[in-house]
Amino acid sequence: MKNVRTAGWAAMGFVAAIVTLNLVENIGTGRPEPGAAAEEVARWATDATPYLWASTVLVPVAWVLLALVTVIRWEKARSAGASMSSPMLAVLGSAMTMGTLSAAIAADAVLISSIDALSVDAVEVLSGFSTALFLLNWVALAVTLYGLSRTMLNLGVAPQWTDRLSIAGSGLLLVGSMQSALALDGLFQGLLLGLAGFAIWLLFLLVTGIRLVRTARHESAVAAGVAS
Repeated sequence: MKNVRTAGWAAMGFVAAIVTLNLVENIGTGRPEPGAAAEEVARWATDATPYLWASTVLVPVAWVLLALVTVIRWEKARSAGASMSSPMLAVLGSAMTMGTLSAAIAADAVLISSIDALSVDAVEVLSGFSTALFLLNWVALAVTLYGLSRTMLNLGVAPQWTDRLSIAGSGLLLVGSMQSALALDGLFQGLLLGLAGFAIWLLFLLVTGIRLVRTARHESAVAAGVAS
């Protein structure tokens, strides 16, 4: 029961960390669109110190929380004798997410902290590299979302509608990630599909977290009733 509750709070905590990071990222003028000119990126980076500090704190926290969700669900599926293919997919996707997101944040950190010393070409390269990594991260999120949704469905935690929604979200994330080349050329309209998939991913984790916490409370109440 404790593990179920921990996974639930970890899922909701991950959503809170990522939403907070995105809000801080867009303080002031907001992050430039993909393919923006170096001057526009430099203006953003000059004022992006709050984002730099927030990312160095919140991203590691988000890694730990996502790892908790996937690993605890892995252990639950194994102890229940359920199929391990979906939990394995979720763990693999979370590891991919940690790798691509950490690289993207590292590129942003170098860009922001060294903006005064970087040439125009260096600014464009770092900005493009960070954008590409964020978009490739959508592939990892799609894998994690599908793996987690199937795991939750097989364990009887998630309702059928969240599984269907997650499949749609995974597809949208994949389609959005395929727009990387266009986005780097400044054509970012196709990214709206990926952003919709990202919103579904966060919604799924929020709903799942709430259901896990409620499940833990119900199991605790039943156990207490039996004990009495």
